[in-house]
Amino acid sequence: MSFHLHTSNRLERLTDRLVALMSRDPAPPFIPEPIVVHHVGLGRWLKLEIASRWGGCIGVEFPLPRAFIARVMDGLVGGENPDPGYERNTLQWHL
Repeated sequence: MSFHLHTSNRLERLTDRLVALMSRDPAPPFIPEPIVVHHVGLGRWLKLEIASRWGGCIGVEFPLPRAFIARVMDGLVGGENPDPGYERNTLQWHL
């Protein structure tokens, strides 16, 4: 799995880049490809866009940033971390 960060103020351009990248470097068939989105609605919209261009959208998941970071950290640390440093309560600033 590699990390690609693309920025634009046009969602259509980002979708074009995503589809081109997925076409050029497809994920293995039984390993879901994560695409981090900032909102659940954006994940649904992307799924529909990819399906309209390819005829289907299988093997792609759209986690939110917190869930994605938790999965990566669990993979690096190896198991459940009882007090992860990226939890909401840990990251709050108390004034």
